[in-house]
Amino acid sequence: MQNTGQIEATDALMFYPEGNNSFAVHYTKSSSGWDANPLSQANLKELTRGVAHEPQILPANMLWYEDQQQMIWYSPPRKHRLTYGHKSDPSVMEYHHPGLVFRVKRSDSGTRDRIAVVAVGTPYDRSNWHTPILESPYDSHSVGHNGSVGTCGVKLPNHEWAFDLGIGIHREWELCFYNSKFSRKPKRRNHLKPTTTKLIDWMQYERN
Repeated sequence: MQNTGQIEATDALMFYPEGNNSFAVHYTKSSSGWDANPLSQANLKELTRGVAHEPQILPANMLWYEDQQQMIWYSPPRKHRLTYGHKSDPSVMEYHHPGLVFRVKRSDSGTRDRIAVVAVGTPYDRSNWHTPILESPYDSHSVGHNGSVGTCGVKLPNHEWAFDLGIGIHREWELCFYNSKFSRKPKRRNHLKPTTTKLIDWMQYERN
């Protein structure tokens, strides 16, 4: 670039959405136009080598992430063993959970973590922030820092690793929920009705 007082772009990094995923392309200007070079995760990290903070490649289902503060992600419908009823005589079943959006937030004091979860319909389009939340099939949609959802017991991940995506901690948080001891049998997922609350409203409320 010559010192003419004008700025001319010679490189461009573009991200393209593809369903719930995305891919990156590095464009370099040449005499014939713009040459395109698709990038892998390793390529992206190499491009930013030497900067103050190495970029973190988020999982495809992560909707919001603030390191050591909060994260929000989508988990598709799945079948999982579920325990419910009184702790002295619990019942066990294979339950078809609906699509869920999880959220983990650290307290202002930084000493406790809280998980909350809401159900959404299928198929889920992550680009539609106005997706209506479904009524909860469980006793409650929030798991408190004391490890309870309704009257369920939840074993929370180690506080030190609560936001470590490098070890897939978001999946560990999911297991904490799925392996809870629920106080009653949840509703069937195909019987859940939409509420008047949109996903974006819940996310913005919960993030504050």
